[in-house]
Amino acid sequence: MKSQTNSQRRENLANVLDLVFEFLAKAANDSVRCPTNPQIASYLTASGFKRSATVIPKYLQELVRRGLIVVRIYPRNYRDVGILVGPCASKFTLKPDTEPYIVIDADERKRRDEIKK
Repeated sequence: MKSQTNSQRRENLANVLDLVFEFLAKAANDSVRCPTNPQIASYLTASGFKRSATVIPKYLQELVRRGLIVVRIYPRNYRDVGILVGPCASKFTLKPDTEPYIVIDADERKRRDEIKK
């Protein structure tokens, strides 16, 4: 089996991030609940990129780092995502009837990344 070059890996990552962003933007535009990690993984697999649900948080983190989305975390394993760029900018997936206890935007992501170092 051929191993991928760094350039191919970066291209694949860019394609996967584009697909995840597109899927989240559609959910926000439709005002439906934020897709779960398994739903996002299934979407990627159907699009030709077989991925496990366990890697989806890394993709969301990268989209936050790039300033494309904001993620708000709520009690009871609920999140919503806000789209910050493109035709769906300022739209969010369905919000529950409670307040978030964590909001992760690019600044918060940067702060968290610095703590990990």
